[in-house]
Formats: sequence, structure tokens, C-alpha cells
Amino acid sequence: MRLQDALFNWLQIRLVSEGRPGDGAAMETQQFFMQILEEDHKLSQVGFRIEDEEYYIVHYIAEGQPREQRFDRELADQLLAEINANPKYNDSPIPLQGSVKTGCGNAGEETGEGGGAE
Repeated sequence: MRLQDALFNWLQIRLVSEGRPGDGAAMETQQFFMQILEEDHKLSQVGFRIEDEEYYIVHYIAEGQPREQRFDRELADQLLAEINANPKYNDSPIPLQGSVKTGCGNAGEETGEGGGAE
């Protein structure tokens, strides 16, 4: 899997995990993509932040250097919106707006899983 694809997939499922904290499948999938980032792409300290109303910034360490990748917020938020809109996956809808924290650091710090520090 290309790095850009792995980062985007991780970001999308991270947003789902934060928007649906009781969703065990989302948490497992997030851990799967973090494993790809760490093992296949040798990244550490993966996290994200909101740049503005249009973009998320995924930040990470690669080859000892801090790096960033920008992703469109509308595209990244789409998976959570689709899950919330589907009654099959949603007993009680969780609103997309305000469901994601803006100080989004590393997965390990906020969720208790591995992944390094922000």
C-alpha cells in the first residue's frame, strides 16, 4: 500500500474511532493501519491536527525527520458521515460536527494504544 493511501486510510478510521468511541471494529481497524504505517513504512509519532476548515494535517516521523501530509477534510470526514447515516451501523447517530477533537495528537496518548508521542 502506498504511503499516502495508508495515511489517508488511517486518518479516516481515526476520525471514525474518535467520533464513535464505542465502535470496537473501528478501533481494531485503526490499529491495523497504524501497524502498516509503523512496520511497512517505518513511521513513528503519527498524529493529526486540523489545519483549517478545508484540511487535516497528518504529521509523523520518517527516517528521523518530521514530515506532514495534508488531506481534504470533506473527503476524510466522509467515512464517518456515511457510517452515521447508515442505520445498520448506527443505533444512535453521533453528529459529525464537533465529534472530533481539534488537538488530535498521537493515537497512543489519547486512546491508550501504541504509536509514539506527538
